[in-house]
Amino acid sequence: MDIPGRPRPLITGSLRDISEHKAAEESLRRQERLLRDIFDQEYEMVGLLKPDGTVVEMNRAALEAAGLKREEVLGRPFWETRWWRPLPLATGGPRPGVAHTPGC
Repeated sequence: MDIPGRPRPLITGSLRDISEHKAAEESLRRQERLLRDIFDQEYEMVGLLKPDGTVVEMNRAALEAAGLKREEVLGRPFWETRWWRPLPLATGGPRPGVAHTPGC
């Protein structure tokens, strides 16, 4: 509505349908949850390391065996974790073998 002596109101906006994006995010969350559940169901201690030995992931069995939380080990070198330290016969540690592991 025009009011004499007043500028015409300006309203702008935009709409974007993000339904597909939100559905894709939810699907990714479900897949990640499924993989995490499968990874954590292993009774063996399983971990993922970068080629330099940095801990990327550890499953529940490994964490419980060492009495650790994920946040305490993620991003740390494997040889600085409790899984390796208690082994008195481990001279030289895992450093030499990490870089020579298949797939690294």
